Amino acid sequence: MEGHGLEYHVHKITNKESKTLPFILCDVMGLEQTDGDGITPEDIENALQGRVKVGYTFNPIASLSEENLVRDSSLKDKVHCLMQECSDRLGPPLKDIFPVSNYHEEIKTDNTKDVLILTALLQIVKSARWHVEEYHKPQDQKECLETKLTNIQLNHPEIRQVRILLCGPVGAGKSCFINSVQSVFHGEIVHSAYEESSATKSCTTTYHAYRITNRESRTLPFMFNDVMGLEQADGDGITTDDIGNALQGRVKDGYTFNPRACLSVENFVRDPSLTDKVHCLVSVVPASSISRMETGIIHKMETIRHIAMSLGIPHLVVMTKVDDDVCPLVKQDLRQIYRSRKIKEKMMQCSQRLGPPVKCIFPVSNYHEETNTNNTKDVLILTALLQIVKSAKEYVEKCQTTQE
Repeated sequence: MEGHGLEYHVHKITNKESKTLPFILCDVMGLEQTDGDGITPEDIENALQGRVKVGYTFNPIASLSEENLVRDSSLKDKVHCLMQECSDRLGPPLKDIFPVSNYHEEIKTDNTKDVLILTALLQIVKSARWHVEEYHKPQDQKECLETKLTNIQLNHPEIRQVRILLCGPVGAGKSCFINSVQSVFHGEIVHSAYEESSATKSCTTTYHAYRITNRESRTLPFMFNDVMGLEQADGDGITTDDIGNALQGRVKDGYTFNPRACLSVENFVRDPSLTDKVHCLVSVVPASSISRMETGIIHKMETIRHIAMSLGIPHLVVMTKVDDDVCPLVKQDLRQIYRSRKIKEKMMQCSQRLGPPVKCIFPVSNYHEETNTNNTKDVLILTALLQIVKSAKEYVEKCQTTQE
């Protein structure tokens, strides 16, 4: 049956008192089986983005014309919730499917039909409202998280900054995460740590501490130590012994890692202070390859985790590359990350293979090709960082209590 609604039309809803209600419905031409019939997916996408002018006549065999294209659509022009006539073939969970019975031959309304329609409509409006609120939320969240991290009190007379050690396989995004954190606090893309795309060998060869500053050049109360990447074979990449020494604060800053030799005497710190020691271990792993990560690397990461646990050092995981062909929904809209079933599956795989519970695994998207920062990425990075710094702070406080 051909779609009857040939024009894009907005329907404002009023009540008995002629009061306009806080939602509107947009109707489009119907979908049909063959290409060239019915509305095109491109026209629907333009409508969702608020780019279609009211009154536009849909044309199944032609693109949206220039005179009907809204170039700079505002949030109020955009669609805040999509409704579909739904079956089990379309994918939404049952909780998002609402059966209704429309009025089509009745001459009076009845309460049963009204309740079904209003129940569905209430959930639709709630979803649309959530979308509008989420549109504005990242900026507020970002400012709140930045403030918490900038002003966190370490409550220790000797510690001005907690030390966070990043480790993981070659190419996981350790150095990129450091640069991304620095970029968030500067509000622009920063390159402090050397990084290399598509690396097969670690581009980090020396042990180096990175102190993080903000826009006002204030040094923040946390720093990162980056190490050489882990590799499958023994004799390649950083050794678990070197990471064990780094965790205990026994490696001098500037030490050049040697996969085939032990830490030399001149680079060995004999009596490390709490300041020298690592206060939180963070494994950095790519979501796109966690399920097929080589056994040798997994075993090394397990060994490192056990060393950290024996020292009482907290262990968390930053899961990178979440928008790298892992989930189409997230690749299109990063704000959907905690709604994505595929991302949740990757977090579960990460927990099963590496050991930490899911609550200690934080999905992030590093800055790797962007020229500007954006609030959604910033919030993910800051959310992970806040939990890392809190865990490091708890470890420092525990050490102080033990000393007393």
